[in-house]
Amino acid sequence: MPFSVRLSAYLHRGFHPELYNQVGTLLGQEAKDKDVQVLLAPTICCHRSPLGGRNFESFSEEPWLSGTLASSMVNGVQSQGVSATVKHFVANEQETRRFNVDAQVAAQALHEVYLISLSKW
Repeated sequence: MPFSVRLSAYLHRGFHPELYNQVGTLLGQEAKDKDVQVLLAPTICCHRSPLGGRNFESFSEEPWLSGTLASSMVNGVQSQGVSATVKHFVANEQETRRFNVDAQVAAQALHEVYLISLSKW
């Protein structure tokens, strides 16, 4: 089994922000070794549908949990002098017409679901 699959399975077993920080540090070191300045991760989409093609990249369908774990990982990556780009975070969970859809979200849902994951920064 590839290392990344084993690591992913282990990380998803519980709530371990310090472990995500260590993983971020390792990712930052690897990026530096490969002369990469920006890591296009983590992904903090909310899993609103099981049909979403990016669900496997995200931490959780729970926005507070996603934000907490992503924040820990970003801190680890950035501790190595590498930038991390949080991806696909506001109302971008669908695959159908994803390049030209106009997602209209009520203000309450926007604040209670989609923007909570960003409150950790």
